[in-house]
Amino acid sequence: MEDTYKNVGDLKTILNASYESNPVAKEQLENKGYVFDEELSNKKQKVFYDPETKTPKIVFKGTTDANEWLRNPLLAVGLERFDPEFKKAQKLTKQVTEKYDNKPDVFGHSRGASKSSYVSNLANKVYTYNKPSNLFESRIFKTSRPNETNFRSTFDPISALDIFKSKNLGGSILPLKAHSTKIKFPRLK
Repeated sequence: MEDTYKNVGDLKTILNASYESNPVAKEQLENKGYVFDEELSNKKQKVFYDPETKTPKIVFKGTTDANEWLRNPLLAVGLERFDPEFKKAQKLTKQVTEKYDNKPDVFGHSRGASKSSYVSNLANKVYTYNKPSNLFESRIFKTSRPNETNFRSTFDPISALDIFKSKNLGGSILPLKAHSTKIKFPRLK
């Protein structure tokens, strides 16, 4: 598939690894041939390296705690720059670029997708899944950043305004299941 990650199985593994503990994520990613960076990885992000392409990778996790839930309305109105987690995402992306002497590919689901998009100017390529829509910025027909590929579930309410600029992957008709952290990529197996 053009404009997607090198293979859909890896993309699914990378996005799901963001929700795992570091030891589990390390095992999953290393099974795909990546090198896990324990120094820069934590519960909100995983950093790893593709020795084949010499490209570092970062995957950001979606919302998982009450503090993030309370700050999520900032995403809906385009004020993510006031969320300290987004500043940390920028700092991490710069650290990864310096450490590996190469801009990283960045991935994320939901809130993590917003972080990925936020750092796109510092990244090589960006891949998002069910990225939250901004209610005040009509992105229905606006194109994505040149280095960004967006995916969404058909009935995901969080990314609903991005329907024409995201690759639709089908999925559950139940909104909560469509936005689930159990990323299944129904149309791409």
